[in-house]
Amino acid sequence: RVTLCHGTFADAAKLRNDFTVLSLLDAMDWMPTEVIADTLAQLIPQVNRPKCRIFWRSLADYVHSPVLAHLEVKEVEIYDRVGWYLSQWVATVPEHYNPTALAAKPQTQVLSNTLLQDAKVAAILVAYGISSKEKDAAKFYAAQGELYDGFRESMLKDRDTLLRWAVPWTQPIKTWVSVGCGTARDVEFVVEQAKQWNTKIFLCDLSPALLKMARARVDRLGLQAQTTFVEGDITKPEIQRLLPSEGCDLVTCSYCVTMIPDWLAALQSMKSMLRVGGLVGIVDFTSRAEDGRAERFLRWWFAHDGVWFNRGHLEWLQKNFATAWVEEGSNRMPYTPLRPAHYVFVGRRES
Repeated sequence: RVTLCHGTFADAAKLRNDFTVLSLLDAMDWMPTEVIADTLAQLIPQVNRPKCRIFWRSLADYVHSPVLAHLEVKEVEIYDRVGWYLSQWVATVPEHYNPTALAAKPQTQVLSNTLLQDAKVAAILVAYGISSKEKDAAKFYAAQGELYDGFRESMLKDRDTLLRWAVPWTQPIKTWVSVGCGTARDVEFVVEQAKQWNTKIFLCDLSPALLKMARARVDRLGLQAQTTFVEGDITKPEIQRLLPSEGCDLVTCSYCVTMIPDWLAALQSMKSMLRVGGLVGIVDFTSRAEDGRAERFLRWWFAHDGVWFNRGHLEWLQKNFATAWVEEGSNRMPYTPLRPAHYVFVGRRES
Protein backbone atom coordinates (compact mmCIF):
# COMPACT_ATOMS: atom_id res chain seq x y z
CA ARG A 1 0.00 0.00 0.00
CA VAL A 2 1.29 3.46 -0.88
CA THR A 3 0.48 6.43 1.32
CA LEU A 4 1.30 9.91 0.01
CA CYS A 5 2.46 12.57 2.43
CA HIS A 6 2.89 16.20 1.46
CA GLY A 7 5.51 17.44 3.93
CA THR A 8 8.89 16.71 5.45
CA PHE A 9 10.46 13.38 6.42
CA ALA A 10 9.44 14.15 9.99
CA ASP A 11 5.83 14.67 8.93
CA ALA A 12 5.81 11.32 7.14
CA ALA A 13 7.38 9.55 10.11
CA LYS A 14 4.40 10.42 12.28
CA LEU A 15 2.15 8.20 10.16
CA ARG A 16 3.36 5.03 11.91
CA ASN A 17 5.99 3.74 14.33
CA ASP A 18 7.22 0.53 12.72
CA PHE A 19 9.08 1.59 9.57
CA THR A 20 11.61 -1.00 8.36
CA VAL A 21 13.11 1.02 5.50
CA LEU A 22 14.05 4.71 5.38
CA SER A 23 15.04 5.55 1.81
CA LEU A 24 16.46 9.06 1.97
CA LEU A 25 18.08 9.02 -1.49
CA ASP A 26 20.32 12.08 -2.00
CA ALA A 27 18.39 14.55 0.16
CA MET A 28 21.05 14.66 2.86
CA ASP A 29 23.70 15.86 0.41
CA TRP A 30 21.93 19.20 0.48
CA MET A 31 21.37 19.39 4.22
CA PRO A 32 23.71 21.05 6.74
CA THR A 33 24.72 18.80 9.62
CA GLU A 34 22.20 20.23 12.06
CA VAL A 35 19.31 19.52 9.69
CA ILE A 36 20.49 15.93 9.18
CA ALA A 37 20.66 15.55 12.96
CA ASP A 38 17.15 16.94 13.45
CA THR A 39 15.83 14.68 10.69
CA LEU A 40 17.29 11.51 12.23
CA ALA A 41 16.15 12.59 15.70
CA GLN A 42 12.56 12.58 14.41
CA LEU A 43 12.75 9.54 12.13
CA ILE A 44 14.54 6.94 14.24
CA PRO A 45 12.01 6.86 17.12
CA GLN A 46 9.42 5.78 14.51
CA VAL A 47 11.26 2.71 13.17
CA ASN A 48 11.36 -0.98 14.00
CA ARG A 49 14.98 -0.92 15.16
CA PRO A 50 15.94 -4.60 14.73
CA LYS A 51 14.62 -4.65 11.17
CA CYS A 52 15.15 -1.10 10.00
CA ARG A 53 17.59 -0.25 7.21
CA ILE A 54 18.43 3.35 6.30
CA PHE A 55 19.44 3.93 2.68
CA TRP A 56 20.93 6.96 0.95
CA ARG A 57 23.15 7.85 -1.98
CA SER A 58 25.65 10.65 -2.26
CA LEU A 59 27.82 12.70 -4.56
CA ALA A 60 30.60 12.10 -2.02
CA ASP A 61 32.59 8.86 -2.09
CA TYR A 62 32.57 8.66 1.72
CA VAL A 63 30.04 9.06 4.54
CA HIS A 64 29.70 12.82 4.24
CA SER A 65 28.22 13.76 7.63
CA PRO A 66 29.55 13.03 11.13
CA VAL A 67 25.97 12.39 12.28
CA LEU A 68 25.54 9.59 9.72
CA ALA A 69 28.83 8.10 10.91
CA HIS A 70 27.15 7.35 14.28
CA LEU A 71 25.12 4.64 12.54
CA GLU A 72 26.45 1.20 11.60
CA VAL A 73 27.16 1.97 7.96
CA LYS A 74 28.12 -0.18 4.97
CA GLU A 75 28.70 0.88 1.38
CA VAL A 76 26.41 -0.74 -1.19
CA GLU A 77 28.68 -2.28 -3.82
CA ILE A 78 26.17 -1.86 -6.64
CA TYR A 79 26.54 0.72 -9.38
CA ASP A 80 24.10 3.60 -9.08
CA ARG A 81 21.55 3.21 -11.89
CA VAL A 82 21.21 6.96 -12.23
CA GLY A 83 24.88 7.11 -13.17
CA TRP A 84 25.36 10.32 -11.22
CA TYR A 85 26.11 9.47 -7.60
CA LEU A 86 29.53 8.29 -6.43
CA SER A 87 28.35 6.10 -3.56
CA GLN A 88 25.35 4.36 -1.99
CA TRP A 89 25.02 3.45 1.67
CA VAL A 90 22.88 1.35 3.97
CA ALA A 91 22.91 1.63 7.76
CA THR A 92 21.38 0.01 10.81
CA VAL A 93 20.68 1.61 14.18
CA PRO A 94 23.25 0.64 16.86
CA GLU A 95 22.23 -0.80 20.20
CA HIS A 96 21.69 1.85 22.92
CA TYR A 97 21.42 4.55 20.21
CA ASN A 98 19.58 7.54 21.71
CA PRO A 99 18.39 9.95 18.98
CA THR A 100 17.29 12.62 21.47
CA ALA A 101 20.96 13.62 21.78
CA LEU A 102 20.82 14.79 18.16
CA ALA A 103 18.08 17.28 18.96
CA ALA A 104 19.90 18.81 21.95
CA LYS A 105 20.68 22.50 21.56
CA PRO A 106 23.91 24.12 22.78
CA GLN A 107 23.81 26.56 25.67
CA THR A 108 26.45 28.81 24.18
CA GLN A 109 27.00 32.48 24.82
CA VAL A 110 27.70 34.89 21.98
CA LEU A 111 31.35 35.75 22.46
CA SER A 112 33.01 38.66 20.68
CA ASN A 113 35.53 41.39 21.43
CA THR A 114 35.79 44.96 20.24
CA LEU A 115 38.65 45.90 17.96
CA LEU A 116 40.42 47.53 20.92
CA GLN A 117 40.01 44.42 23.06
CA ASP A 118 41.37 42.19 20.30
CA ALA A 119 44.30 44.58 19.89
CA LYS A 120 45.08 44.16 23.59
CA VAL A 121 45.14 40.38 23.25
CA ALA A 122 47.23 40.62 20.08
CA ALA A 123 49.76 42.78 21.95
CA ILE A 124 50.01 40.09 24.65
CA LEU A 125 50.57 37.45 21.96
CA VAL A 126 53.32 39.52 20.34
CA ALA A 127 55.01 40.15 23.70
CA TYR A 128 54.84 36.43 24.46
CA GLY A 129 56.29 35.58 21.07
CA ILE A 130 59.35 37.82 21.38
CA SER A 131 60.04 37.11 25.06
CA SER A 132 62.77 34.82 26.34
CA LYS A 133 62.63 31.08 25.70
CA GLU A 134 61.41 30.39 29.23
CA LYS A 135 57.72 31.17 28.83
CA ASP A 136 55.19 31.09 31.66
CA ALA A 137 51.94 29.74 30.19
CA ALA A 138 49.95 30.47 33.36
CA LYS A 139 50.89 34.19 33.31
CA PHE A 140 50.28 34.30 29.56
CA TYR A 141 46.63 33.24 29.93
CA ALA A 142 46.05 35.22 33.12
CA ALA A 143 47.06 38.40 31.29
CA GLN A 144 44.29 37.86 28.73
CA GLY A 145 41.61 37.35 31.36
CA GLU A 146 38.01 37.71 30.23
CA LEU A 147 39.12 38.63 26.68
CA TYR A 148 40.45 35.11 26.08
CA ASP A 149 37.27 33.53 24.69
CA GLY A 150 36.17 36.45 22.55
CA PHE A 151 39.49 36.64 20.70
CA ARG A 152 39.56 32.92 19.96
CA GLU A 153 35.91 32.47 19.02
CA SER A 154 36.38 33.38 15.36
CA MET A 155 39.87 31.88 15.19
CA LEU A 156 39.40 28.35 16.52
CA LYS A 157 36.78 26.85 14.23
CA ASP A 158 34.87 23.56 14.35
CA ARG A 159 34.95 23.04 18.11
CA ASP A 160 31.18 22.78 17.88
CA THR A 161 31.50 20.27 15.02
CA LEU A 162 33.71 18.07 17.16
CA LEU A 163 31.67 18.23 20.35
CA ARG A 164 28.10 18.31 19.00
CA TRP A 165 28.32 16.14 15.91
CA ALA A 166 31.54 14.15 15.49
CA VAL A 167 31.47 12.76 19.05
CA PRO A 168 28.58 10.23 19.11
CA TRP A 169 26.55 11.41 22.08
CA THR A 170 23.85 9.09 20.74
CA GLN A 171 25.75 6.39 22.69
CA PRO A 172 26.28 6.38 26.48
CA ILE A 173 29.24 8.56 27.50
CA LYS A 174 29.64 8.21 31.24
CA THR A 175 33.17 9.60 31.69
CA TRP A 176 34.71 12.49 29.75
CA VAL A 177 38.14 14.08 30.14
CA SER A 178 38.69 17.47 28.46
CA VAL A 179 42.44 18.06 28.08
CA GLY A 180 43.50 21.69 27.86
CA CYS A 181 39.93 22.64 28.72
CA GLY A 182 40.68 26.36 29.00
CA THR A 183 37.54 28.20 30.09
CA ALA A 184 35.33 25.12 29.48
CA ARG A 185 33.86 26.68 26.34
CA ASP A 186 33.56 23.17 24.84
CA VAL A 187 31.19 22.09 27.61
CA GLU A 188 28.59 24.64 26.50
CA PHE A 189 28.08 22.75 23.25
CA VAL A 190 26.92 19.55 24.96
CA VAL A 191 25.29 20.49 28.27
CA GLU A 192 22.06 18.61 27.58
CA GLN A 193 23.94 15.50 26.44
CA ALA A 194 26.15 15.49 29.54
CA LYS A 195 23.09 15.82 31.76
CA GLN A 196 21.23 13.14 29.81
CA TRP A 197 23.99 10.56 30.36
CA ASN A 198 24.96 11.92 33.79
CA THR A 199 28.49 12.18 32.43
CA LYS A 200 31.34 12.53 34.92
CA ILE A 201 33.45 15.37 33.51
CA PHE A 202 37.15 15.98 34.23
CA LEU A 203 38.40 19.41 33.13
CA CYS A 204 42.19 19.56 32.99
CA ASP A 205 44.37 22.59 32.25
CA LEU A 206 47.76 24.06 33.15
CA SER A 207 46.39 27.54 33.84
CA PRO A 208 44.72 28.37 37.18
CA ALA A 209 43.36 31.57 35.60
CA LEU A 210 41.54 29.63 32.89
CA LEU A 211 40.30 27.02 35.36
CA LYS A 212 38.83 29.80 37.48
CA MET A 213 36.77 30.91 34.48
CA ALA A 214 35.91 27.28 33.76
CA ARG A 215 34.50 26.86 37.28
CA ALA A 216 32.29 29.91 36.85
CA ARG A 217 31.01 28.58 33.52
CA VAL A 218 30.32 25.09 34.89
CA ASP A 219 28.41 26.62 37.82
CA ARG A 220 26.29 28.67 35.43
CA LEU A 221 25.52 25.57 33.36
CA GLY A 222 24.48 23.58 36.43
CA LEU A 223 27.12 20.87 35.96
CA GLN A 224 29.16 21.44 39.11
CA ALA A 225 28.06 18.16 40.73
CA GLN A 226 29.29 16.22 37.69
CA THR A 227 32.61 18.03 37.22
CA THR A 228 36.12 17.60 38.63
CA PHE A 229 38.83 20.22 37.95
CA VAL A 230 42.45 19.13 37.56
CA GLU A 231 45.28 21.64 37.30
CA GLY A 232 48.45 20.31 35.72
CA ASP A 233 50.24 18.55 32.88
CA ILE A 234 48.62 15.28 31.77
CA THR A 235 52.01 13.79 30.92
CA LYS A 236 53.07 13.97 34.60
CA PRO A 237 52.43 10.86 36.74
CA GLU A 238 51.08 12.89 39.67
CA ILE A 239 48.41 14.42 37.38
CA GLN A 240 47.63 11.13 35.65
CA ARG A 241 46.74 9.67 39.04
CA LEU A 242 43.97 12.27 39.34
CA LEU A 243 42.42 11.25 36.03
CA PRO A 244 40.66 8.05 34.89
CA SER A 245 42.92 5.21 33.81
CA GLU A 246 41.75 2.81 31.07
CA GLY A 247 38.13 3.36 32.00
CA CYS A 248 37.19 6.56 30.22
CA ASP A 249 34.54 6.76 27.48
CA LEU A 250 35.76 10.01 25.91
CA VAL A 251 38.88 12.19 25.89
CA THR A 252 38.80 15.46 23.93
CA CYS A 253 41.30 18.21 23.22
CA SER A 254 40.56 21.43 21.35
CA TYR A 255 43.44 23.40 19.84
CA CYS A 256 45.87 22.27 22.50
CA VAL A 257 48.03 19.45 21.08
CA THR A 258 49.88 21.98 18.91
CA MET A 259 50.86 23.86 22.10
CA ILE A 260 52.34 20.83 23.89
CA PRO A 261 56.09 20.41 23.22
CA ASP A 262 56.00 16.67 23.99
CA TRP A 263 52.85 16.10 21.97
CA LEU A 264 53.49 12.38 21.56
CA ALA A 265 53.55 11.83 25.33
CA ALA A 266 50.33 13.83 25.60
CA LEU A 267 48.52 11.77 22.96
CA GLN A 268 49.78 8.54 24.49
CA SER A 269 48.50 9.71 27.87
CA MET A 270 45.08 10.44 26.36
CA LYS A 271 44.96 6.97 24.85
CA SER A 272 45.93 5.37 28.16
CA MET A 273 42.89 6.95 29.85
CA LEU A 274 40.45 5.28 27.45
CA ARG A 275 38.77 1.94 27.84
CA VAL A 276 38.86 -0.36 24.82
CA GLY A 277 36.12 1.06 22.61
CA GLY A 278 36.51 4.53 24.14
CA LEU A 279 36.77 7.61 21.95
CA VAL A 280 39.34 10.34 21.46
CA GLY A 281 38.21 13.61 19.85
CA ILE A 282 40.67 16.25 18.65
CA VAL A 283 40.28 19.53 16.77
CA ASP A 284 43.47 21.44 16.09
CA PHE A 285 45.68 23.22 13.58
CA THR A 286 47.75 21.17 11.17
CA SER A 287 50.10 21.58 8.25
CA ARG A 288 48.79 21.07 4.75
CA ALA A 289 50.18 18.16 2.77
CA GLU A 290 51.61 20.61 0.22
CA ASP A 291 54.49 22.53 1.78
CA GLY A 292 54.47 25.86 -0.05
CA ARG A 293 55.76 29.29 0.92
CA ALA A 294 52.50 30.29 2.61
CA GLU A 295 52.49 27.11 4.69
CA ARG A 296 56.06 27.68 5.85
CA PHE A 297 55.17 31.24 6.82
CA LEU A 298 52.18 30.03 8.88
CA ARG A 299 54.38 27.57 10.78
CA TRP A 300 56.94 30.28 11.47
CA TRP A 301 54.28 32.81 12.53
CA PHE A 302 52.42 30.53 14.92
CA ALA A 303 55.60 29.05 16.40
CA HIS A 304 56.39 32.49 17.86
CA ASP A 305 53.34 32.06 20.10
CA GLY A 306 54.13 28.51 21.07
CA VAL A 307 51.84 26.84 18.51
CA TRP A 308 53.64 24.21 16.43
CA PHE A 309 51.89 22.98 13.29
CA ASN A 310 52.70 19.33 12.68
CA ARG A 311 50.93 16.95 10.31
CA GLY A 312 52.42 14.12 12.34
CA HIS A 313 49.74 14.66 15.01
CA LEU A 314 46.89 13.60 12.70
CA GLU A 315 48.96 10.82 11.16
CA TRP A 316 49.69 9.37 14.63
CA LEU A 317 45.99 9.51 15.55
CA GLN A 318 44.98 7.70 12.37
CA LYS A 319 47.58 4.98 12.97
CA ASN A 320 46.71 4.43 16.64
CA PHE A 321 42.91 4.66 16.60
CA ALA A 322 40.15 3.28 14.41
CA THR A 323 38.90 6.38 12.62
CA ALA A 324 35.25 7.17 13.31
CA TRP A 325 35.35 10.62 11.69
CA VAL A 326 38.01 12.82 10.13
CA GLU A 327 37.80 16.01 8.11
CA GLU A 328 40.10 18.91 7.29
CA GLY A 329 39.31 22.55 6.62
CA SER A 330 40.67 26.07 6.90
CA ASN A 331 39.53 29.39 8.32
CA ARG A 332 40.68 32.95 7.83
CA MET A 333 42.43 34.39 10.85
CA PRO A 334 40.79 37.62 12.09
CA TYR A 335 42.26 40.84 10.64
CA THR A 336 44.64 38.89 8.34
CA PRO A 337 44.56 37.07 4.97
CA LEU A 338 46.05 33.96 6.62
CA ARG A 339 44.07 30.70 6.34
CA PRO A 340 45.68 28.01 8.51
CA ALA A 341 44.47 24.44 8.07
CA HIS A 342 42.80 22.48 10.85
CA TYR A 343 41.33 19.01 11.31
CA VAL A 344 38.57 17.29 13.27
CA PHE A 345 39.27 13.70 14.31
CA VAL A 346 37.33 11.15 16.33
CA GLY A 347 38.84 7.70 16.80
CA ARG A 348 38.06 4.57 18.76
CA ARG A 349 40.62 2.70 20.89
CA GLU A 350 40.83 -0.89 19.66
CA SER A 351 43.34 -2.39 22.11
